[in-house]
Amino acid sequence: MPSDENPMSGNVSISGGNSAFVDSTVVEDTAADADAIAEESDAENATSEATSVAEVTDEQPVLSYRAHVSNIGWQSWQSGQAGTTGCSLAMEAVQLRLTGDVSQTYDIWYRVHVKNLGWLGWASNGDTAGTTGKSLSVEAVQIVMTKKGERPAGYNASQAAYVGASESLSVSGYTLSGSKVSVSGSDVITIGQAGSTGLSGIALSVKNALITGGIEYRTQRQFGTWQQNWTAGGSTSGSTSDGEQIQAV
Repeated sequence: MPSDENPMSGNVSISGGNSAFVDSTVVEDTAADADAIAEESDAENATSEATSVAEVTDEQPVLSYRAHVSNIGWQSWQSGQAGTTGCSLAMEAVQLRLTGDVSQTYDIWYRVHVKNLGWLGWASNGDTAGTTGKSLSVEAVQIVMTKKGERPAGYNASQAAYVGASESLSVSGYTLSGSKVSVSGSDVITIGQAGSTGLSGIALSVKNALITGGIEYRTQRQFGTWQQNWTAGGSTSGSTSDGEQIQAV
């Protein structure tokens, strides 16, 4: 049977029965085209994969936390390392919280194992787990993330997650004679006494604070106006000894 081969056709030609041959030029061109297509496909896949990874990364939950350390107190919120190394200072309590969109969908739960106390109850979303003011170290931490409103297995509402001193307000005042009077408490507190000499200065601070923040205050002095700047951190607003009393706080 005569051959139907056409060397210029670029197609596979049939010769004799079921046998076949392929033009080497066609094979090389086809292979080159296939390689080019594969490279283009790989590039598209790489771009798509990179985009997907970026999108997933943007959507990953962001966890921040802080620790209460002996002789230091509460550290600032961070997403790196909490606590200390090489200082021989125990971590006594922790707070964890989710940030960003994920915090609207999930809750973060955690509990700690404390020296001499064992496992405490579960805390969540920035609440305190551990102790303060008792010199008891955290020996282990368990963490779990649940859907919003759900609780971890073994949750017991009657089991406290935090054991320690309560938050309280500490107030110091200075009388017109320069003597200092101080009081603190977690309920209503009174500084000074009705019918006595007035106060010339006042200072306030929060003790055993379990969350970030504080209290700011300013005073209006006798024969004067309101202080322009707010005072905080236990510093005195007014005076300790100039004899001019506070008229308003």
